[in-house]
Amino acid sequence: MTTNNIGERIRSRRLQLRLSQEELALKTGYTDRSTINKIEKSTRGLSQDKVTIFARALKTSEAYLLGLVDDPNWRMRTTEENDFIATINDSERILIEKYRAADDEKKRIIAYLLELDK
Repeated sequence: MTTNNIGERIRSRRLQLRLSQEELALKTGYTDRSTINKIEKSTRGLSQDKVTIFARALKTSEAYLLGLVDDPNWRMRTTEENDFIATINDSERILIEKYRAADDEKKRIIAYLLELDK
C-alpha cells in the first residue's frame, strides 16, 4: 500500500480482517457505522488517542495507520509488552489508557474504589 491517508488505511485493514463498519464501530467505542464511514472517507479526523484505539482494534500499529510503515503487522513493542497486551481485552486496554491519562486525584479515587490502597 502506498497511501498515507489514514482513512484509506483503516478501510483497507478493516477489509483484510473482514470486519464490517458496524463491528469496527463497536470495537472503537462508536455507536454506529456512520462515523466509521466518515473516518474512512477522511471527512472526520482522529485524535492520537483514537489512532491508538483503531490500531488495537485493527490488530496493527499506529505507525501503519499513520503511513509511517507499509506493513500492517509491523510492531514497535518489546516481546514483554506484546505478551502483556495479548493477555488483556480491548475494554481493559481502554481502562488502562484512561487511568494513565488521569490526574493524581482521579488515580487516588480509583485506587480507593478498587481497594488498592490497603
